[in-house]
Amino acid sequence: MTTQHVTLGDDARRFVEELVASGQFEDAASVVDFALLSLKRHGGLSDLGLPRDEISAERAAEILGLSRSTVEQLIDEGDLAAHHPGADCQTVRLADVLAYREELRARRNDFITESSAAYADSDPAEVAALLAEQRD
Repeated sequence: MTTQHVTLGDDARRFVEELVASGQFEDAASVVDFALLSLKRHGGLSDLGLPRDEISAERAAEILGLSRSTVEQLIDEGDLAAHHPGADCQTVRLADVLAYREELRARRNDFITESSAAYADSDPAEVAALLAEQRD
């Protein structure tokens, strides 16, 4: 797999940094992935000779913050659709990976909300004592 490096102008670099700082994207690579996906949807990459919308399982793992083996497990279990499943070089659609990432975020946020509600009536001093007890 080859990696292409792109040099951004100062304005573009600041824009990417602002998007990451705002929390809209986790990192610069996510901004670029989103931009590429947007361009692909509108046919803007057809003249550049770039793949339409597929990325490696390794790149999917980077985007999702998971190991490659976990992504391969997601593919094997049908949670992510792959092209060339079972082959040495599995690819997945970028749109599917980004949708799965949003699903993971939604599940995490739901879990946090539900967990917080379950312990809303807890006495902070009691919680601190229980935590201290567990640390000893």
